[in-house]
Amino acid sequence: FDDGLGCGQCFKVKCLGAYEGEYSGGPNPTCSCDTSKSLIIQALDQCSECTAAKEHAFDLTATAMDYFTGSRTMTGTCGLLSVEYERVDC
Repeated sequence: FDDGLGCGQCFKVKCLGAYEGEYSGGPNPTCSCDTSKSLIIQALDQCSECTAAKEHAFDLTATAMDYFTGSRTMTGTCGLLSVEYERVDC
């Protein structure tokens, strides 16, 4: 995350909905997430396959994705989520 500068740092992440950037191929109207939920995560390494989504991409675990989307089925439907985040103490 952030060219390695964010490694080991913690972030409060909140789902905003389907990722609609160029990397995803456009809007995904079948994707939904609970926008009232947030999660504290720790950046452990840089996601090498996330470079097309710019430097501020979090590669969330399946458990974290399931938490935001509500089910493994919806996690697979979404693939990518749009999030807001802020750095917080670990």
